[in-house]
Amino acid sequence: MDKQQALVRKSSVVNMENFKRQYARRRWKLSYRIVSLCNRLSRSLVSRVLLQEELNDKTVLVSKEPTRLTLSPPPLQDQGQ
Repeated sequence: MDKQQALVRKSSVVNMENFKRQYARRRWKLSYRIVSLCNRLSRSLVSRVLLQEELNDKTVLVSKEPTRLTLSPPPLQDQGQ
């Protein structure tokens, strides 16, 4: 093997330090995305629960409102007979 072949072979070998750094960066980005996704899902779930509770409170308030009773006069009876 001459010098030229040795240089080509050396340049084609994967640099393990760069590979380890890239792999660590990739894992970090993936974990960041997962945490971000969990936070978004958590916020949407909390907002959905709060919205549902608000709707339930409104229906309870509506059902607890006092109803007005209107007194209607008694039906007219035929007095001619």
